Amino acid sequence: MMPSVLIAHGAADPQHPHTNGIRFSSIYGTTNPATTSAADAIAALSVDDDTVAELPDGRRLRLHHGALDNGVDPEGTCRVATDATDQWRAVGVNHSSSLSSSWFTSDRGRP
Repeated sequence: MMPSVLIAHGAADPQHPHTNGIRFSSIYGTTNPATTSAADAIAALSVDDDTVAELPDGRRLRLHHGALDNGVDPEGTCRVATDATDQWRAVGVNHSSSLSSSWFTSDRGRP
């Protein structure tokens, strides 16, 4: 199991549930070469999507930014939607007449 930290801010509004546009970022350690640097993991949150940032202690972090997408269903399963994953899903749906488009509702099989 990987350690995780969730930083959230907001207020519940049961009469008007907010189901789209919820921003989400993930940070994972990597051995890939860094393309930028950051003072710490929190500062690294400001780098562009799919960027590797190096911290002063030499650790490298890959960051992804997107939105939690649950198909506008408050009870739906969420996925992290990014420009890259949405483009990947669109190619699969547009070029797969023999497969159901529902197969592409998750990132299964994504390289």
